[in-house]
Amino acid sequence: MYKSTINTDSQSPYFKTIWSIGSTSSGASTFNGSLHPDVTLPCSTCSCNPLYIGTDQTNVKQNIQDGMKYLAQFGPVLLVNSIGYAIDGGKSTDPGPFMLEVTSEGFSNTHLVSIFAEIVRENPELENMFWVFNRNYSHPHGKVGGQWANVGYQLLGLMDIPDYEKYEYIADVGGGSVTFYYREGPDFQEYKNIHMFMNKKNNESPNQCYLEDPTGKKFVEIFTKSLESQSQITKDNLLVLQTGKMREDNALVPDFPFDHYYLDHRFEVMGEAMDIVNSLTQSNQVYSMTLSQSDRENVVNVTIYNPTYYEMFLTMAQNMFHHLTFGYFV
Repeated sequence: MYKSTINTDSQSPYFKTIWSIGSTSSGASTFNGSLHPDVTLPCSTCSCNPLYIGTDQTNVKQNIQDGMKYLAQFGPVLLVNSIGYAIDGGKSTDPGPFMLEVTSEGFSNTHLVSIFAEIVRENPELENMFWVFNRNYSHPHGKVGGQWANVGYQLLGLMDIPDYEKYEYIADVGGGSVTFYYREGPDFQEYKNIHMFMNKKNNESPNQCYLEDPTGKKFVEIFTKSLESQSQITKDNLLVLQTGKMREDNALVPDFPFDHYYLDHRFEVMGEAMDIVNSLTQSNQVYSMTLSQSDRENVVNVTIYNPTYYEMFLTMAQNMFHHLTFGYFV
């Protein structure tokens, strides 16, 4: 198992794995010294089911512990996505520290982080291996952790979505909210003209709609009605890809007027890993990375590291094992 090594210049571990924990599911990818990270969760050789780890999930301790012990061999691990709001308790323009180790003081919301902290305290070998990145910070090229929708056509092609090049917009329907993206070349960018769409704060998130009406009719009604003011988005140019509790249950979306698919979990994690390559690591070969405070407000610097010859040999051996048991991310 790798021990967490502290970079004394930035006070950051040399992170090797990014574990994206959203509202209702999670997935992890690991730098391996090449351009493309490996998808390390989900994994057929690990008993952890990352679909049931999230800020709005029931979060069984044993399931989280299985994931932590498995990923620790590819650590240190940076926890990103919705879990990152645990530091400030939600969105903030005046955020606290850009990251915290899971057993640290200073979390505003300890609902999920406290489970991680308890597991670390019971397993000393996990000390300093799991850190939460504050989601109210970004890096110079975007968000830390990857957004699958950003890679757009590249991901849709891998998913074999029919006639995918006709779509100008993608709706990322998560458990807690809906985010829209618009096409810019072959990739997509967040469409910031639409705010607070089916958000938890409005008490109309997709998960909440489904909880109140398992038939799916309420979700369809609110989604469709909320888009009425967006005349540029039509049933011909919008693709809806959905995760969250409705994906878990393969719920019906009766009379939904837009093209709709539940996003396969592995494709979700692959898409996030692809965006990490495009944005966070700027298409460089990476073995590990560190984070440090920048001079810009709410922005962190990212320093990437190439592997030593010993690390390259070790990574090759690990990749051979990973390939035999699960397969490469390509």
